[in-house]
Amino acid sequence: MDSRTVFVLLWMLLSSTSTGIKLDGNGYVDVVIAISSRVPQDNRLIDKIKEMVTEGSFYLYDALDEKVYFREATILVPAQMLLRPILCEMQAKIRIDNANPAYGVEPYTNQYGECGAEGEYIHFTPEYLLNDTLIELYGSRGRVFVHEWAHMRWGVYDECNGEKPFYHSNGHIEATRCSKNIEGQFYEVTAGGSLQQCRIDPQTSLPTKGCIFFLDRNQITNSSIMFFPGLDAVSIDCTHIYT
Repeated sequence: MDSRTVFVLLWMLLSSTSTGIKLDGNGYVDVVIAISSRVPQDNRLIDKIKEMVTEGSFYLYDALDEKVYFREATILVPAQMLLRPILCEMQAKIRIDNANPAYGVEPYTNQYGECGAEGEYIHFTPEYLLNDTLIELYGSRGRVFVHEWAHMRWGVYDECNGEKPFYHSNGHIEATRCSKNIEGQFYEVTAGGSLQQCRIDPQTSLPTKGCIFFLDRNQITNSSIMFFPGLDAVSIDCTHIYT
């Protein structure tokens, strides 16, 4: 952000019971991040959340051509929830809680509506925020935060196909991805964690279910953040829907 943009993150007790995220000018305010009472106390969490939102704010501002950013965010910790019983963790749009068995440590957004319908909430685990080795797997936390924000705020879905990860094109096997210029390799991960060449299903002539497309993380290409936020050159295509 340039010097004409005022960027402030406020980490404080809420002064009201409102939980509605609003766009004030070009800055999001009333962004509430609640740490569940089930999460063991760890003072590092506050700093990690601040870093994630700050990085995400700069990234969002650049990706949307300097249109919006996160101006104000509030972190609710369990002690604050007791002081403000009207505003509980279940009302927050961004939640830090223990892992959901269906997702493990992977960040996700509870999103069941049609494309364009706002999601319910974003879920991060304390393990995801505190374990820096996961950055290599998922990408920077700020970008992942913006990826999940697009799910929750704008109702955008991932630009990948888990049900049909591979397809035939001009006699070659391609991975479903956005864009097709993204390069990578196909591998299966063995029980011991090593990589091996994918097997081909004789009925479909496509890789079997255990085959994974591993991206070349160092390539220079343009891709949507809704495909994979870990790539360096990514964009947000839905610039017309930001609110």
